Amino acid sequence: MSAKYIHDCDSCKYLGTGTCSILGNKEYDFYICEHGDLGRTLIARYGSLGYEYMSGILFSCVELTPLDKVALYNNLELTEEEEGRLLRVFARMWKEKLTISDYQSMNVFGVGDFGNGNVVWEKDS
Repeated sequence: MSAKYIHDCDSCKYLGTGTCSILGNKEYDFYICEHGDLGRTLIARYGSLGYEYMSGILFSCVELTPLDKVALYNNLELTEEEEGRLLRVFARMWKEKLTISDYQSMNVFGVGDFGNGNVVWEKDS
């Protein structure tokens, strides 16, 4: 399958064309760009004009972006750095869902305040 729209970046690798409900049910050409210093960028192009695309550095936001979800859904192979950023996103999402009783049950050593990140681990002698 070839790209539907013109994309003139030699650093980009074409991944495929498809529609996506979380991106508005348009038909997109998907690319991964390895050119950026901050990490790989996923590009969703919906036209051939220069401005007709969406892009984002993978897993660089506090929450999963629609483009992050597209990458995960399509099993895009991740770099170690991207896996680390994804793990931090999931950890933040998990932590935001915890209740006070969850934090209290985690305080198994009887010291520190887990909710504020002040846990003091007891070490074996």
